[in-house]
Amino acid sequence: MKTAKAVLLMAALMSCSNESDDDAGAAAECDFTISLIDYKLVPAQITAEAGNVVLCAKNDGKAPHDLGVRDESDKVVGRTRVLEPGEQDQFSIDLDAGGFDIFCSVAGHESLGMKGTLTVE
Repeated sequence: MKTAKAVLLMAALMSCSNESDDDAGAAAECDFTISLIDYKLVPAQITAEAGNVVLCAKNDGKAPHDLGVRDESDKVVGRTRVLEPGEQDQFSIDLDAGGFDIFCSVAGHESLGMKGTLTVE
């Protein structure tokens, strides 16, 4: 009897978890999708309006990559996790007008060309 209760409890928890994942995914539509390629970002220059910006990244390369946003004081204000080839991730940041760097923070990748700019108007 305890096993049956545990199975029902597990099923209920999994069903709640799936609903939360679906709701979270639906709430964050991408404003921009950036392709991470060995060793460039496509597109490398983007312009957004001030406010909440959702950046999505897809690793279309053969090596692990991530996508970060750095402000004019060199502070990282948003970043994805490191993505294996074929993986995707996204993050949301609230930005004021100004210039920002977009880049891959994996060692050496930015210096190889994985960088660009995000202009917020």
